[in-house]
Amino acid sequence: MKRPHISYSELLEVVSWGIFSMDMKGVQVSDSRLKGYKLKAIDNAMYKGIYVGSPGKDIYLMLPFLDKEQMKEVAIKLSQHFPKFNYGKNANIAACVRFIYGQFEKQGVLKSNEDFKRMKKEKPDWSLPRKFFKLLYKELEKNDNFYGLTMLCEMEGHRLGDEAVINKDKKKIKEMENSYSRCIKYAYKCKSYKHMFSVYYWMGEYFKEIDDTDKAVKYFKLSIVNANKYYRKYFTQGDQYYSKRLLKSFKYIKINNREDCQSLKKNIIMVSKINLKVVNVKNTLDFYGKIYDPLVAESYGRSLNRAGPALEVFEKFSMKNNIKINNIVDVGCRWGKALKYWRKKGIEPIGVDVSKKVVRHCEKKQFKCYLASATDLSIFKDNQFDLYMATDVYEHLRTKDLLFAIKEAKRITKKYLLIRPHPALDKRGRKDIKKALHLTVWSLEKWQNFFEDNGLNVIEKIYKNVFLMSINKNKDKLNKGK
Repeated sequence: MKRPHISYSELLEVVSWGIFSMDMKGVQVSDSRLKGYKLKAIDNAMYKGIYVGSPGKDIYLMLPFLDKEQMKEVAIKLSQHFPKFNYGKNANIAACVRFIYGQFEKQGVLKSNEDFKRMKKEKPDWSLPRKFFKLLYKELEKNDNFYGLTMLCEMEGHRLGDEAVINKDKKKIKEMENSYSRCIKYAYKCKSYKHMFSVYYWMGEYFKEIDDTDKAVKYFKLSIVNANKYYRKYFTQGDQYYSKRLLKSFKYIKINNREDCQSLKKNIIMVSKINLKVVNVKNTLDFYGKIYDPLVAESYGRSLNRAGPALEVFEKFSMKNNIKINNIVDVGCRWGKALKYWRKKGIEPIGVDVSKKVVRHCEKKQFKCYLASATDLSIFKDNQFDLYMATDVYEHLRTKDLLFAIKEAKRITKKYLLIRPHPALDKRGRKDIKKALHLTVWSLEKWQNFFEDNGLNVIEKIYKNVFLMSINKNKDKLNKGK
């Protein structure tokens, strides 16, 4: 028998890092929870233990060498790092679970005909991983971790679906249906909106593969109807992934069951509009005001001047490129430091904030300042400003609110946008995720993709994580014509 690639204590060490729940890119850890932490890489672990989905691959390789008590201890430690709600790390968590099944490549019978043939030839045995997942399931259940249970049930549904198609096993397809149904049940409990419609799509695909047309049509219909309810809440940057699959579902229903096609078509149109920018403003003032008014009372962020260095660099850039700025809005102006900067330059800017205390503070300094949220700037006219600023604001927005914010930013701006998103979790969130103020934690690359996918042209990152952008008029026209 082969020897384990790492020791049991080294496995526990890799598990204790909880990397699978962090913000990852390639094999680099970008999550701020590991900054300043002396991470002792495990030489013989996969990628020294630092990779997307860690410690999934190492757990899989170690399973044959673990006794029941050790397996249980690993399950307990892993369960402690599972977030209790979906805050944008779904792909990394899914990768971890998939790796524990031994699926190191993102494959399955639905991916391609080649994958189907390979898996049929390999005849994968998932009995040992399932033994481990049974223990993990109990731990997550004990802690009411409904998001963790959602992920486990979804991934088990995929594997059962693969087995059902490979072996033409009716018992497995029923087990798959039950596992996916549990996934949806838990998704409602933790408000994981993606799973409220995407899982129906996968059920439809697997039933299609075993030629059960009635069941396939049933679940494809449910995926479309529920997507219309929850897609806005799920929205992530530039995500056309499920829009395309829902259109595929609609075509299948149209061919196999023309009933209700017209009403389903309306649902498809509604989902497609999510990424075509036809959304209304959203009043989130009460939600964010309740968070930040108490913090402002404690002088939250008063000593910080994160906009200062960026503004100085922007000024040099604008002088070099002969950019003239007359009208400026600072969204999330906090204590008015950027407003003060522009006043010294002879420009009277306008501030916006969700905190009544901040607005009163800025008004006392004789600044124009309005109580409003980034998602609803209807107090301003179209193309009113030469420059739209938002420093350390977008990461404080819920992911589902970002599209509203960027739409409003584009509407009121005729020239440039200066946006500084923070790509890491805040101090409060690192101590207790429930108290996190950074509600969208994305890498800078993901932020850039979001801006570009929504019709902005990134001119350059002028200071660390500050994006200087202009509106891509050609892309806007293209979107409107769709």
